[in-house]
Amino acid sequence: MKSQKIIIVMLGIFILLGIGILLMLDDGSEITGNVILEKEEQETFDFPLNAFVSKVIDGDTVIIAGESVRLLGMDTDERGYPCYNEAKKRIEELILDKEVVLESDAEDKDRYDRRLRYIFLDGENINLQLVREGLAVARFSPENKKYKKEILDAELYARENKLGCKWREVEEEEIIEEVEDEVEEEIEKIVDNSEYDCSSNVYNCGDFKTHAEAQKVFEACGGVNNDVHKLDRDGDGDACETLA
Repeated sequence: MKSQKIIIVMLGIFILLGIGILLMLDDGSEITGNVILEKEEQETFDFPLNAFVSKVIDGDTVIIAGESVRLLGMDTDERGYPCYNEAKKRIEELILDKEVVLESDAEDKDRYDRRLRYIFLDGENINLQLVREGLAVARFSPENKKYKKEILDAELYARENKLGCKWREVEEEEIIEEVEDEVEEEIEKIVDNSEYDCSSNVYNCGDFKTHAEAQKVFEACGGVNNDVHKLDRDGDGDACETLA
């Protein structure tokens, strides 16, 4: 009987000690096994700093941790504009299905509720890289200023070197080449016309050794519309057909 009382007393002591320890540990916070941040810190770090890019929406928007993330400091073409496909393809090559580091600026989200972040992979600023490759232009709001100088310098580099779909000016170069070809053709026509008298009938097929020579004069003087030399008797556009 005495031993039973001793056991009961000992159990009571252990229970009281356990309650005391719990009261000492309980500061009103939930015990989760994780580091408990202050309220301000929790608001600042409520989005992962490292995460995988699960989807690419376009050249400047991706999906990370189930949320839309808009790349800061730059802007790419929307669907239907010239650089849309190239920018989207390039960002897919760079970061899709890869773990990236995210860095915020003054604003956490934009008006579309997208997270605003600079994205880094292996130490490289992807936002800056897309601008430097000529796939995006620099774009900053007054609030967000990180890396502003670096990204503006990257855009200047791409512009000066005509890089990427934003600055390479392919269409302009093609137009210039076409105009130059047309000018050369017109010059050749003027030179050719100056060699022949096209004002009256001064030539006949016997004046030429080959069909090619006769055809050249025929076309230089205006072809079927001005066959003053009567080189095309049947009017089919083929001068001196009897010549080889």
